[in-house]
Amino acid sequence: MTFKWLIIFIGTFSCAIPLIVGLFYIRRTNIEMKIFISLFAFTFLLSCYTYTFYKLGLKYYWAQHIYTPVEYTLWMIIYSRWIENRIIRRIVIFSIPVFLLVCAWDVMDVAHIDTINSLTASLACILYVAASSYILIAHQSKFYGSNENDYRQWFLAGSLFYSSGGLAYFSFFNLFSAWAIYTIFQLLNVVSYILYSKGLICMGRRRSLSGA
Repeated sequence: MTFKWLIIFIGTFSCAIPLIVGLFYIRRTNIEMKIFISLFAFTFLLSCYTYTFYKLGLKYYWAQHIYTPVEYTLWMIIYSRWIENRIIRRIVIFSIPVFLLVCAWDVMDVAHIDTINSLTASLACILYVAASSYILIAHQSKFYGSNENDYRQWFLAGSLFYSSGGLAYFSFFNLFSAWAIYTIFQLLNVVSYILYSKGLICMGRRRSLSGA
């Protein structure tokens, strides 16, 4: 396996890390973590599909047009559960149908289905950064002193790595070496999945200690 294929393989299937951890702790997780585990399972299945079709030289970008709205919906549901301000929470919830309409508009041109969804994926990443940053800042006093044991901070940090990598990829792949940008994007994906796994471990251990 060449270095190129090694990066592609690791970046593609790194989503299996939090999936395995999540399945191990699934009985000790709350509804938020179960949503995440479902997302990781969906991501893993889609990764298997895209990797296989990429190896065979077949088209697979259409799957991303399905994955992005599903991912966005689940992330925003979880964000809304972590936001205490009612107005901001409603804005986050209301953004879901608006984003779905944008995704539907983006694929109205049938020919566009076989191209990468740079518009909707970039928009999702921008909103992930905004929501994750807001929650981290709003809960800073709660995280301080016990941040290593708060599963939310690990997921929010992972979201920032993931969305930042996505923004960098879609913003710079036409300006710099596409392969270099892709490598950085995949490495940041690996970091984000490790952070998600840490969050699941924190949740599982906390529930175990509390007897839940």
